[in-house]
Amino acid sequence: MLDFRSPFSLHSRVITLGVLLHFILLNLNANAHSPSSDRDLHKHDATIESDLIELNPSFDQNTFNLEKSNSDTVNIEETAVKSSPNKKPSSEPSISKSNSIKIAIIIDDIGYGHEHGLAAMSLPGALTFAIIPHSPEADFFADIAKKQQKEVILHAPMSNVHNIPLGKNGLSESMDEGRFKEALNLSLDSLPYAIGMNNHMGSLLTQKALPMEWVMQALQKRSLYFIDSRTTPESIAWETAQAFNIPSLQRDVFLDHTPTTEFISQQFNKLTQIAKRKGYAIGIGHPYPKTIDYLKQQLPQLKQQNIELVPASTLVFDHSPNLMSPKKTKSVAQFTKNNLQ
Repeated sequence: MLDFRSPFSLHSRVITLGVLLHFILLNLNANAHSPSSDRDLHKHDATIESDLIELNPSFDQNTFNLEKSNSDTVNIEETAVKSSPNKKPSSEPSISKSNSIKIAIIIDDIGYGHEHGLAAMSLPGALTFAIIPHSPEADFFADIAKKQQKEVILHAPMSNVHNIPLGKNGLSESMDEGRFKEALNLSLDSLPYAIGMNNHMGSLLTQKALPMEWVMQALQKRSLYFIDSRTTPESIAWETAQAFNIPSLQRDVFLDHTPTTEFISQQFNKLTQIAKRKGYAIGIGHPYPKTIDYLKQQLPQLKQQNIELVPASTLVFDHSPNLMSPKKTKSVAQFTKNNLQ
């Protein structure tokens, strides 16, 4: 006969199981509302990464010193900048046009560092290379990319909140329209194989309405696409591109603003999760040794996850909202008025 006074009686066990079930349900409910849940990954990633990528001390335009001598970890100032809820675009589509899952990976900052650039160019698959104009080896790597049938875009230097030097023909809000467009067109002319553009730095300039309009006018004349690197959650670059009917998307994930294998793996997994959720995703990385080593191992395995690596242009022309449905392009005056109110 069971002794119900014993702590190990059936009655006590039922109560214990009930308590355990209660805590399990509470934990599941908490996880469902966590910012790391699948539905919130894109929002979380797009709003807190800010312009940390501009602060990465491992990249020096003059020496391209990609590795710290004392540590594999590059210390980045942990100053997350939160955006207003109204800044998150609501019109970017979340449904793929096809059943296949696609990702694009843009390798930024190409043009400095011969060996690291060659290592990046040797990676398998349809990567997109963002070349800094007028950099020492811009022409060299543009030619290699063309021969390998890899996509090239202009990585246009833009003014930033940290006052990091921009280099030749960098774009700044202090320029008048004529000088601004001249600088941008000279950069575009220097990379004739470029079929699109993204911003290098730009945490200041991409918040400015008029300069962003000038950028889109220049791209419009050349029928180029645009990727907003979103180095600040306050960027209006993508919204401006949409208003000017420029084929355009935003990056989803920075892969390596902390260039350690553990962090790159975490970010790469985040990229694939976003792609599985909405059908596509755009990641941005750099020719850091850790990034190259990681991608060399992981890119061939994408097929096992039913994920296809494609050029950035493929995603832009499949998913840019202003190409997916008829839309009247705003005039320069109208768009400026709306953004200055």
